[in-house]
Amino acid sequence: MSLHFGLRGLQMNSSIIRPDAPNFRLQSWPPSADSPVVVDENGDIRSRFGDTIWDIGPWAGSASSLNFGDGLTRGAQLCKANADLLRLVAALWLWGPNSSRTPGGLVNRFQQLRPVFADCTKSGIVASELWRFPKVIEQISIRASKQSGPALFALLRDIWTYRKI
Repeated sequence: MSLHFGLRGLQMNSSIIRPDAPNFRLQSWPPSADSPVVVDENGDIRSRFGDTIWDIGPWAGSASSLNFGDGLTRGAQLCKANADLLRLVAALWLWGPNSSRTPGGLVNRFQQLRPVFADCTKSGIVASELWRFPKVIEQISIRASKQSGPALFALLRDIWTYRKI
C-alpha cells in the first residue's frame, strides 16, 4: 500500500530528529516490521516498528518507552493482533495529521489508550471490532469515565476519523 495523503515527516520536537534520518519519513503504510521508529543522536536505530517496546528515551532525554504488551510487560498482556493495531495507532500519532509533538504527549496518549486494547484482549476481541460489542464498550466507558474519559473519547474519535489511512 502506498502512503496516504495524511502522513508526513516525523513531527516530534527533539533536537536529534533530522529530515535525513531513516525514521523521518515512512516508506510504506502500514510500516513494515523493520521500519525505523526511533533513531538516537548517533544515528543508531533504537526501535523498529515491529518491536514489542519502543525506546523513546533518545527523544525524551531520559528513560521512556512504549510497551505494546505482546512481549515482556509489567502491565496487561495484549494479544498480537491488538498489539499490532496499537503500534499502528502509535505510528499515526508520530507521522499522521494530528502528530504528537513531545515525547510526554505521546506517552500520555499511549497510556490513555492502551487499557482499551487490554480490555479488548481480555474480552477476546480485536480492538478494530470494538464497535460490534456494546457490552465491552460499556465496561470501557465506565472505567474511562472514572479516569480520563473526555481525553480518551477524543483519542478514540480521532482514531475513527483517520481509520482509512
